[in-house]
Amino acid sequence: MLNKPTITIVELSTEIGISTTAVENNIQKLIEKAIIDRTGSAKTGT
Repeated sequence: MLNKPTITIVELSTEIGISTTAVENNIQKLIEKAIIDRTGSAKTGT
């Protein structure tokens, strides 16, 4: 995600070979631990 900060969940799941649900769950855990920061609205997520 550092190389492509606007990557979608679908693109990320394809890239690393896990389901979109697993990507969503992992992103949520990283946000809760303040490891990553989501900016923008839930719709755009920029």
